[in-house]
Amino acid sequence: MTAAAPAPSRVRRAVTNPYVVTIASTAFVALLSAATYSLVSRIGDPDQLVDYSTARRLVSFVLPIAALGYVITLPVFIAKNPGRPRAAKRLAGEQYAATIILALVLAALVVIFRNPVEDLLLLPYEVLLAAIFLTASITYVTILFAYLRGHERFTAGAILNVLANGVFAVAAVFAVPSGLWAALVGWGCANLLLAYGLARRFGAQTLPRRIRSKKFFLRSLARVPGDAAFAGLFVLPVLMAPASIAAADRGVFNYFFVLLSMVLAATQPIAIVLLPRVAGVDAKSGRRGRLAFILLAGSAAIGLMVALVMKFAAEPFIAIALGEEYRSGAYVLEAMWLAPIGLSIFAAVRTLLDGWSNVPLSPLSSLLALAVLIAMTQADSQFDGLLSGVGVAYGVLGVAVTAAVLVLIRRGEAT
Repeated sequence: MTAAAPAPSRVRRAVTNPYVVTIASTAFVALLSAATYSLVSRIGDPDQLVDYSTARRLVSFVLPIAALGYVITLPVFIAKNPGRPRAAKRLAGEQYAATIILALVLAALVVIFRNPVEDLLLLPYEVLLAAIFLTASITYVTILFAYLRGHERFTAGAILNVLANGVFAVAAVFAVPSGLWAALVGWGCANLLLAYGLARRFGAQTLPRRIRSKKFFLRSLARVPGDAAFAGLFVLPVLMAPASIAAADRGVFNYFFVLLSMVLAATQPIAIVLLPRVAGVDAKSGRRGRLAFILLAGSAAIGLMVALVMKFAAEPFIAIALGEEYRSGAYVLEAMWLAPIGLSIFAAVRTLLDGWSNVPLSPLSSLLALAVLIAMTQADSQFDGLLSGVGVAYGVLGVAVTAAVLVLIRRGEAT
């Protein structure tokens, strides 16, 4: 009896280990996110799947703009300034206020320019407003997650992530037949209630009277174009896909970006835990090179596994994930099989750049990748050209961040 006593302690250490908690929660959210698309494909028809996918991609595109770069800069600030808790709370509060202002501005623009916005984004008016509300709620969740991340409260962050981005998303799907806008609004309301409760629990709910941290705000703002470009790599291809392609092919193309989200879910947990810690790694200690090698090798392996499924088992995979009626669109995945490798490397290695450099190197890599995508699609406007452009653009992501990290290590200093 006494010999078995240490077991609960070992279990407790395992379930509270930041890596275990973050990996498990992020993987669970990725599975739930993939499940939402599978549910929509079965509850509705291919056109409804396209509308749902477009709304989700729109939220993903606006989110980094609404977050104003605080997702990275806030946890780094907290990690580097442990003796300034009030400043960290104030910074989080300033971002909440900025989110409210941005949501109101976007909603006003949709109301004023209703018809052209509907034509541009291919979504009804009420769905666009609901998507803005959902974006604001997810931004609130995201900044609270960044605040908890900076304080290394990974268990609380995992609970927030699983509920807000996983469980609530799945629950909202069942309202899609009654109206997509209602599903998005319900999801957003649940997010706000959860985030507000956790913010009160950890003292991060204060709204400031004015923004005082202008230097920090400007440094965070400098990340926004690149962060928006990264989101654009998920959103713009969907919008650029020719309207003439079959609904099943379009559905598989949209689902490809769900697979990429799962790649992010597999590589980001370690990055989430490492970000508050990598800034303290001495540039001359030799640890940076070893850390970079481990992240490069591990992330490339994860991306390669997904790439091999896409290249050699696309048809059975699509039949299982979306249904037999989508099997004809398997060629879409086969054409972009290299993309997961570049994205996986980017997702892991960019944490080193964010922690070691004040220059927004990873956002600059995203801008470069987006420029490559636009250039290639301009050169070949057909659907095959878009597929090739997406594959190359994500490859550029991986190459660019790898080169930047190697330069920082070679110089032995953080810029």
